[in-house]
Amino acid sequence: MKRESWEKYLLVLPFFLIFFGLIGYPLYIAFKLTFYQKTIGLPAVFIGMDNYAQIVQDPMFHRALWNSLVYTGGSVLGKLLLGLVMALALNEAFRGRAILRGMLMLPWIVPIFVSAYNWRWIYDGTLGILNLFLLQIGLIQEPIAWLGNLHTVMPCVIIANVWRGFPFFGISLLAGMQVIPREPYEAADVDGASSVQRFLYITIPNLKILILVVVILSTIWTFNDFPLLWILTAGGPAGVTETLPILGYKLAFISALISKAVSVAMFMLPLLGILIYILTRQLRTPTAK
Repeated sequence: MKRESWEKYLLVLPFFLIFFGLIGYPLYIAFKLTFYQKTIGLPAVFIGMDNYAQIVQDPMFHRALWNSLVYTGGSVLGKLLLGLVMALALNEAFRGRAILRGMLMLPWIVPIFVSAYNWRWIYDGTLGILNLFLLQIGLIQEPIAWLGNLHTVMPCVIIANVWRGFPFFGISLLAGMQVIPREPYEAADVDGASSVQRFLYITIPNLKILILVVVILSTIWTFNDFPLLWILTAGGPAGVTETLPILGYKLAFISALISKAVSVAMFMLPLLGILIYILTRQLRTPTAK
């Protein structure tokens, strides 16, 4: 019995070593660094909680936090709604459905830097295809700098993120729809229920857990999104699209304030930790049942 107990510990030992080496130790070093004033090229000086105090009082941090919430909320909501439409459409039987499924996955498959530069070209104020199209149909009289306008830039980057991410929602929800039993739908048809009623009272309740899982996953990914925003706007204009990841990057690699940049990342950790905890609980619930 004692030998079997030791064998169990030996089997999980590689996992703990990898976890500690790749996640645990770097996270400990990062957390420790937040209590120091560390600038590239200079020795670290212990300052206690000053980094956190400065960040909490910094208007740039407040703006970046608000931008992160707006960007994440708008993107996830858009991806959920468009993904539901995609799943409902592909759940119906029609000719060429398999080909359409593959085509709709392209935004998710294409490398993110390719997507970002394509959208940057679409939104370009002089050569962009969006301006060209709107000018030809007469909706605008002169080109618009979509990524340079304070009022249009955030919706533009949200649209780009929605376009890239909605296939993940669509395919996930489609998989969930295809395992819903047909009996409730047949009973609803007999009772004269409309398609909207079937969607609200049969489809949505059966997809509730799956929707929560994909929404949490997408929230985590979108909140941490950096490449798309950096390529499109680099946080501009005037910081309107500067989210927490971009603020942390600028503090670390432009201002050379390493400890302050890590402190910004540490502010993101509790929120993401709560989302991950909820996600793991929901993933375990079906198994427990």
